[in-house]
Amino acid sequence: MGSRDSQAILALLTALFGNIKAIPYKTQQDMSDNHRRLILFRTLSALVPPQFEEIRFALKPPPGIVPEGVAAQGNRAYALLSWAASPTGCGLDTVIETLEQLFPGVLREEDSTLEEAPWNLPYPRNPYFTGRDEILTELHQKLNDTRTAASSQTQVISGLGGIGKTQTAVEYAYRYRDDYRYVFWVQADTELELTNGYVRIAQLMNLPLKDAENQEETVQSVRVWLGREEGWLLIFDNADRPERVKPFLPREVRGHILFTSRAQDFQALGIVQFIEMKTLSSKEARRFLLWRTGRDQGITQEDPEFPTANELANELANELGNLPLALEQAAAYIVTNQVRFADYLKSYRRKCLRRLKEAKPELGDYRKSIETTWTLNLKEVQKISPAAADLLNYCTFLHPDAIPFELFIQGAGELGEPLATALVDAMDDPLEFYDLLKPLRSYSLIWVNSDNQSFSLHRLVQEVLRSDMSCEEQTRWAEKIVAAITNVFPDTEFENWEQCKRILPHALKAIDWINEYILESEVAAQLLRKTGNYLQERGQYKGSKPLVERFYEKAYEMTRKLFGEAHIEVAASLNDLGSLYKDQERYREAKNKHEKALDIYRLLLDNEHVDIATTLHHLADLYICVHQYRKAEKLCQQALKMYQALLDEEHSHVICSCHTLAIIYSNEGRYEEAESKYRKVLQAYRNLKGEEHPNVAACLHNLGEFYKAWGIYHHKKRPNLEEGEKYLRQGESYYQQSLEMYKKLLGEDHPYVAQSLSNLAGFYNNPWGNYEKSEEYYNKALETYKHLFGEEHPGYARTLRDSAILYKAYGDYNLAEPRLQRALNIFIDRLGDDHPDTVKTRELLDKLRRFGQ
Repeated sequence: MGSRDSQAILALLTALFGNIKAIPYKTQQDMSDNHRRLILFRTLSALVPPQFEEIRFALKPPPGIVPEGVAAQGNRAYALLSWAASPTGCGLDTVIETLEQLFPGVLREEDSTLEEAPWNLPYPRNPYFTGRDEILTELHQKLNDTRTAASSQTQVISGLGGIGKTQTAVEYAYRYRDDYRYVFWVQADTELELTNGYVRIAQLMNLPLKDAENQEETVQSVRVWLGREEGWLLIFDNADRPERVKPFLPREVRGHILFTSRAQDFQALGIVQFIEMKTLSSKEARRFLLWRTGRDQGITQEDPEFPTANELANELANELGNLPLALEQAAAYIVTNQVRFADYLKSYRRKCLRRLKEAKPELGDYRKSIETTWTLNLKEVQKISPAAADLLNYCTFLHPDAIPFELFIQGAGELGEPLATALVDAMDDPLEFYDLLKPLRSYSLIWVNSDNQSFSLHRLVQEVLRSDMSCEEQTRWAEKIVAAITNVFPDTEFENWEQCKRILPHALKAIDWINEYILESEVAAQLLRKTGNYLQERGQYKGSKPLVERFYEKAYEMTRKLFGEAHIEVAASLNDLGSLYKDQERYREAKNKHEKALDIYRLLLDNEHVDIATTLHHLADLYICVHQYRKAEKLCQQALKMYQALLDEEHSHVICSCHTLAIIYSNEGRYEEAESKYRKVLQAYRNLKGEEHPNVAACLHNLGEFYKAWGIYHHKKRPNLEEGEKYLRQGESYYQQSLEMYKKLLGEDHPYVAQSLSNLAGFYNNPWGNYEKSEEYYNKALETYKHLFGEEHPGYARTLRDSAILYKAYGDYNLAEPRLQRALNIFIDRLGDDHPDTVKTRELLDKLRRFGQ
């Protein structure tokens, strides 16, 4: 802390008073106040604590002026000198005299350290430079790698404008200045600036041709000098056109060269690899904001304000995408106007770029603001490639990270000209898309991940692009990107999940624009439904009203508004809602939705149609859930017959209906029929989907249920205990296989995993089972249900009830009774008084209380 603060204050003093060259120490009068103060600061900061206390005692500053010994010594030295130089202080002369009396020669030793090599950096060291330690270390190691000296002596920092490339180069020069005899800085924006930079080097080094009338001669003399001398560092800043710099490089590099550039191709300079600079980490960005605004002073981790300041700084940094230039602009406004983080954050979220534009960067010597930094680049892209400019405009309405190539390649037809023509051959020739991205990469406006076939851009680039669009233009761009995403978003079969996962962040962002711009179309409704289908399949039900439900409801209302009550899209939305309500065990609502969908389909479609069969199957599933197996069987048989008439026997819809019939037979005690059906279904799924698939896992799970029930039947109804034991062990094996497959394919947090855990716990909660395993699985199931649905879901209640039966077997009525009561309350609230789960739980609770009494 002390060393770092001293460096920061020293840098601040340097920034304020200039870059002071060595001045031989003679008398106090020979030194300017600024020079004396800098020497004194370095001297006092370097003293060991007892020596500092000695000088402080001798000077006698008023109490409270100099922080106590727990403070960083750099801060204490700064405070002492500020007082000494003030009208009420003792004066810098007195400080010098006292130092000479107490520690003779200390000032001469310090003054000798100020001798500097030739140096023409145009910027002082930034006192608030934060992070980038890994990059600075990597630069230093690569530039000094003797194993590959020829290739490592030239390095490039590449990145988006405003990312901090120049500041990092400045910091490198100051941090490692002692490694070099000479340090030179050249602006590389234009050929004229390159020439002027070399002329300044010639003048600094007093080369013979420094004042040549033909400046080309001066440039060549510098190139010759650089090729002859060693121990120099030459920094080319803003070398966005690498080919422009090539004529200025020495034939042989005997020192170190560092480029900063927005370009990403440096083959013209013989460079293949470069250091790509990304945004600051969240921790670094937060630290910068706190430090730059002075909010890091006086607040300890024990202070109640500490977490608030940290959280707000973190939120603000996140809103600004951790971009150094944006952070500096925000900090400048906060310091100038003395506003709170909370107030700036609230205003920025409302006004975005308009708020950021109201302050220019004050520290760090940024030459432009965020907007002006990128606007010229964007105009250049428009000139070079209108198609690339259009692509970037569409990206404004996507999530900024990991934008899949296929979104544009497959969706180009929805995006219009000039993209449609530019990508007409991209499906057959993947390099066509790379060619389209080239102008954007040349200014680091995007970052490409070839391995993942995706690219990313900074969220503030999106803000700048949107700020130049009218509301009507924004709506048009958003409508087209919604159409493209809908076109590319695949069906939500398990086989397509990876593709769905790639598209999901961009679909969610597009849905934000659907809401903001009130986009109402069949395509928008389809995107809402497709996104909801995928989230439902993945079991993402978090929140009091899950995203899935909101998407389905919006799609339903949108299609009704567009097409009226009787339309295929309206029926599809009703089925989606019914399916979701069934998963949430809201059975009455689910039945209502499916029956409405069935009425619409029968009104609009032929008597035999896949959509009608699917809706009949949905209703059959519902009747199974409420234990009405005869009604379920009748509907399932209708659906199966219709599927068989319309589809192949190997189609997944046909297999699924057979699977449902097997479940019905098992629950009705028709065990031989059920076993035969299950075996055929399992083999059919494996043939169609492979050995590992959620459908295979579901069949294995239901086989576990089946063999458990059949094993219990043999135990109770027949004297053949050995046969019953065999079936029970088969059931256990299928349960375990299913659970492991679900966890592998779906992840730990999925409704099917929760259900499997609960059922496996129930299997072990029997005389032939294992009560310790049962308790372990019940607890895991409860946690999973709670995480997915909260504590009001029927699945959670069912697991509570079944675990209460376990504790009753233990004789622990104090645990069993409150669990049964809680489960009963949930069932009554969610399923009603007459639901079988409600009736069963009430009976168990009554028996427990009677038994307890």
